[in-house]
Amino acid sequence: MIVEVLFSRSDGVSVEFIAHAQLVGLKVGLLRLTKKLFSGYEITLRRRQYNDEWKSTNVRVGHKIDCDSAGYLYSFHLLVTGADFWIVEFPPPEIEDALGRLLMECSVCRHREVVPLKPVELRAFEVYRCVARACI
Repeated sequence: MIVEVLFSRSDGVSVEFIAHAQLVGLKVGLLRLTKKLFSGYEITLRRRQYNDEWKSTNVRVGHKIDCDSAGYLYSFHLLVTGADFWIVEFPPPEIEDALGRLLMECSVCRHREVVPLKPVELRAFEVYRCVARACI
């Protein structure tokens, strides 16, 4: 998911650039950034909704997980819990037989949902990079 990152540097200069949310949760996630940031830094994430309105939330940058030619991968922690920044229905934490979870979006209605993956579905996703499901 594409998001905008906004923050002010210590010298007062406003910085804004595009980032990619690689993994999202109720309180935490992973961001692929094009700029290097410091752990503990507070930034604002902003994303455009389907009706061309903007939604924003404040996050704290966590640890740098990885670095490659695509940029820097950082963990992050949402500072305001309970805010539905992602517009995703997260399942309850206890899901039997689930080995993983995947944020899916319907290509027709654009409904987003975190889907628990059972062993067979996880293997299929690893091989084919897709999971077929009926829209709710």
